Amino acid sequence: MDAPRRISLVVDDGLLRIAWLPIVLLLAATALQLAFQSALVRHAPFVIFYPAVIFAALYGGWRAGLLATALSASIAGYFWIAPSGHFATRQPEAWLGLVIFLFSGALVTWFTEALQRARARASTAETQSPLATERLRAQEQLRTTLESIRDGFFACDADWRFVYVNTQAEQILGIRSAEVLGKNHWDVFPLTRDTTLEREYRRAAAGEIRDFESFYEPWQRWFHNRCFPREGGGISVYFEDITARKQVEEDLRGSEGRLLLAVRSARLGIFDRNLVTGAAFATEQHFQLHGLRMTAKTTTKLSEPYNYRQWAACVHPDDLPAVEAELRRCQAEHAPYEAEYRVVWPDGSVHWIAARGMLQYDAQNQPQRLLGIVMDMTERKKAQETVRESERRERERAEELATLFEAVPIAVFIARDPDCLHLTGNRLADEILRIPHGNELSLSSSPNARPTHFKPFKDGRELRLDELPAQRAARGENVQGFEFSLVFDDEMVRHVLGYGTPLLDDQGRPRGTVAALVDITERKWAEAALRASLHEKDVLLKEVHHRVKNNMQILASLVSLQADAVDDPAIRDIFGDFRDQVRTMALVHENLYKSENLANINFAAYANGLTENLSRMHGRGNTDIRLTLDLEPATLPIESAVPCGLILNELVTNAYKHAFRARSSG
Repeated sequence: MDAPRRISLVVDDGLLRIAWLPIVLLLAATALQLAFQSALVRHAPFVIFYPAVIFAALYGGWRAGLLATALSASIAGYFWIAPSGHFATRQPEAWLGLVIFLFSGALVTWFTEALQRARARASTAETQSPLATERLRAQEQLRTTLESIRDGFFACDADWRFVYVNTQAEQILGIRSAEVLGKNHWDVFPLTRDTTLEREYRRAAAGEIRDFESFYEPWQRWFHNRCFPREGGGISVYFEDITARKQVEEDLRGSEGRLLLAVRSARLGIFDRNLVTGAAFATEQHFQLHGLRMTAKTTTKLSEPYNYRQWAACVHPDDLPAVEAELRRCQAEHAPYEAEYRVVWPDGSVHWIAARGMLQYDAQNQPQRLLGIVMDMTERKKAQETVRESERRERERAEELATLFEAVPIAVFIARDPDCLHLTGNRLADEILRIPHGNELSLSSSPNARPTHFKPFKDGRELRLDELPAQRAARGENVQGFEFSLVFDDEMVRHVLGYGTPLLDDQGRPRGTVAALVDITERKWAEAALRASLHEKDVLLKEVHHRVKNNMQILASLVSLQADAVDDPAIRDIFGDFRDQVRTMALVHENLYKSENLANINFAAYANGLTENLSRMHGRGNTDIRLTLDLEPATLPIESAVPCGLILNELVTNAYKHAFRARSSG
C-alpha cells in the first residue's frame, strides 16, 4: 500500500507545480498590474507578466511556463487591451503585441527548460562520475580479459550483427574485427545456415545456455562452442578450435582398438592392485590366466575387485616367496616390477605367468598402487626348455665334433670364405704343416700372414694356389685323393693326399670348405721299399724258372740220347713220351721266365708254342698234316698250367701217333 501512495503524492506534486504555480504567479502579476496603472502598462500590457512566465517555467517546468504564457495573454487581452472587458479588438498593433508575447513566452519557457535540463545533467554527471569511471574501468578490464583468453569470443546483437570480436577469434576464424563489426553473422558465414550451429545459436538467442561441439566442413575443423544470451538481445559466443584434440581422440580410439586387438591376441591381462588394502581390480583375461572366475566380462576395462589372498592362493608355493621378495625389492629401489611365476589352476595344471608393472607412490614416498599386465608364458617356457635341450644337445654334439676333430688321424682344415683366405685346422694340421697352433694355415692369405717355409709340388712342378685341394673345394669342386708333396725349406718332403668338400649357403653358393690332408709319406717309403723287394724277388724267381727250364732241357736231351741208344721201338717210344713231357714242363717255366707276371701264364700262347714243338717232333716234315688252333686268351696259374700242359701234350702226341696210321694227311 505504501508504493501506490508514494506514486499518488508524486503525481499530485507535479500537478501542483504545473497548474497552481502559474495561477498564483499570474494573480500576483495581475495585482501588480492593477496597482501600477501607468502609461507603460497601457502601452506594454505584457511587461509585468514576463517574470510570471519565467518563474513558472523555472520552477514548474515547460508545461507550467506555457500555461502561464497562455493565461497571461488571456488576462492582458481581457483587461488591458482596448476595448477592455472582452477579447474582441480591432487594433493591429494589439494583435501583434499579443503574438509577440506568446512567441516570447514560448521562447522563454524553452530556454528555461533547457537551462534546467543542463543543470540536471551537470548535477547528475557530478553525482555519477565515480560510477561512470568504475564502469569504464570494468569495461576496459572485460575487454582486456576477452583479448587475453585463449578462446575465441564474439558477440552479436539481436539482429545478428557483430558487435565485438576478440583477437583470438580473428586468428581462428581468419577475419578482421574492423571488417566484420556491424555486419550480419549469416552474411559473413553463409555456409553455417541450416546447420546445427545455427540451430544452437538461435536457441541461445532465445535464452538458453548452450555448450556443444560442431564440425565446420568447409574448413574441415572442429569447434567447441559455449553460447550465452545477451541482455537486450543477441548472443555471446566463446569457442575454441579442437581439431587437434579430436585427432588425438581419434588416434586414442585407434590406439585403444589396437590395444584391444593386442590384448586379445597376446592374451594379456591388466591389473590394478592397492598395496595398502590388498584389494585389486583386473580384467577377464587376468582372471583366466590365473584360473579364477569372474562375473563381469571385460577385456581392457577393470572388473570388480578381488583380494590379494585369492591371487596368492593361485601362485605355486615354491614361487610365491620369490615373487613377494621381488615386489619388496622394487618398492625399496623404486624399480619397475618384473616377475615370472607358476600358477596352479583348479584342474591341477601348472601354467607360467610373466608380470610387468609400475609402482605409484604418495607424497611421503610410500608405495600405494601396483599397475601392470600379466601374460601367459607357458608355451614360451616350453619352447625355452626345448631350446635349452636342443642347445644342450648341440653343445654335446659340438664337443663330440671338436673331440673328433682333434682325434681323427688326419689333418683337417676349415675355410669360411670362398676365397680360402683363412684356414684353421686341428692339431695334426699344425703338425703336418709344422706351424705353431693358432697361426694362419692358408697359402692364399695375405703375404704377411701366409706360411712361407714350405711349397706344394706335384710331379716335380710347383702347384699354383688355385690347384690346391682347399682352394678348389672353396670354389665348389669336390676333391678326392689329390696326391702332391710338401717340400719344406730344410728339404724335408711330406707326401699327402688332399680331399675337399665345399660348404654351401642357403642359395647353394660356396661359402667355404672342409679339407683334409692324409700324410702318406711313410706309405710312400714302404711302397718304394716293397717295390725294391719285389723287384729282387722277380729277378730271383726268373732265375729259378730259367734254371728249371735249363735243367729240364738237359734232362730232355739226356733222355733223347738214351733213346737213340735203345733198339727196342717200344722202349724208344717210352723215352720219347717222357722227353715230350719234360719239354712240356720246361716250356711252362720258359714262358714264366719270359713273362712279366711270374705267377700266371698266358695259356693260349703256351698252347700255341707247345703244339708247334710237338708238330715238329712228330710230323717229321709231313706238310700234309695241318695243325689248326682255335684259342681264346686265358691266364692260368702255374699250378694249373703244368697239368693242363701235360694233358695237351698227351692229346697232341696221341693224335700224331694214332690218327694217321691209315692215311698220311689230315
